[in-house]
Amino acid sequence: MKRSRLVLLSAALASALALAAASSASAAPITLGPPLATTSFGSTTCSNPGCTFTNLALPAGSQLASPVDGAIVSWSLKGASATPGYALRVLNVSGTTMTGFVITGIATSTHETPAGAGLQTFATALPIKQGQHIGIDVPKTGQFGTSGISGAIVGEVQPLLAEGVPAIPTQFPDSEVGFSAQVQPAPTISALGITSGPAAGGTSVLIAGTDFTGATAVKFGGTSAAFSVTSENTITATSPASATAGAVPVTVTTVAGTASSAQQFLYVASTPPPAPVTPVVIPKPTCKVPKLKGKTLKSAKKRIRAADCRVGTLTKKEGATAKDGEVVKQVPKPGVTVPAETKVKVTLAP
Repeated sequence: MKRSRLVLLSAALASALALAAASSASAAPITLGPPLATTSFGSTTCSNPGCTFTNLALPAGSQLASPVDGAIVSWSLKGASATPGYALRVLNVSGTTMTGFVITGIATSTHETPAGAGLQTFATALPIKQGQHIGIDVPKTGQFGTSGISGAIVGEVQPLLAEGVPAIPTQFPDSEVGFSAQVQPAPTISALGITSGPAAGGTSVLIAGTDFTGATAVKFGGTSAAFSVTSENTITATSPASATAGAVPVTVTTVAGTASSAQQFLYVASTPPPAPVTPVVIPKPTCKVPKLKGKTLKSAKKRIRAADCRVGTLTKKEGATAKDGEVVKQVPKPGVTVPAETKVKVTLAP
């Protein structure tokens, strides 16, 4: 039984690792927007009391809308001026070039002050959903990078876009704005290497999935577990103790969201230790030495054997015979309790 359990655990572990390897393609952050490092951007000034820009169309090879749910972990811009008030914005965009575009602000990052026109990157933790776009808020008199490119379309709203309020942007064809964002997809869990353990906790569990970088929490049910991120696709966690037996989901949380396992981890009630057994002491057989004085040798032997002792050395004083002599002395003394089979020495006298 023990061996077959080990085989099952090994198979589960191999399956988890295989699933982790198969899903490693989504490990890298996804870039939204045009390539900035290899593109030259000129600078244009926002002369209004703030402007919101977005790329409504980009050439093939550039990602315009997020293909996944996740979080924007950083954003970059090029061609900006050292003016406070730049921010990244998450947008809903509807419509086409034929019907006209409508954009709605969803959320913005903290405001940043670029050091200058060079490529710069800022950290953030801005949630984004599949299909949503990004925009950039540019402060009054702030400069922003633009580049002419066939097929691209820039949309501008002035003044700054109000969140939750749909707006129709002014379109500028054959140009793009020099900003981008890096999206970390929400984590996923594909398998657990081990799916059960004692309620006392302490089971090492391999969690396989995707996008575990920067994981901030692993939980079994609602209880936090100690863990280490061993790769983009694997986490090793130690199951915490559970007050009750039963199955619970395992979750992994990153800045991009929380993943819950389809498999559940089963807490098994601990078997109490058996009650201590009091050893049974079997007493050793004993012999209570009989009184032999005045008995014939024959009678003395019977009494000795009946008491579970043995006849020991026989001493005969002068004139005494085994047939007619009487016991005048014995060792041990009568009435003493000794181990069974103890030899009793007797002395006969005429």
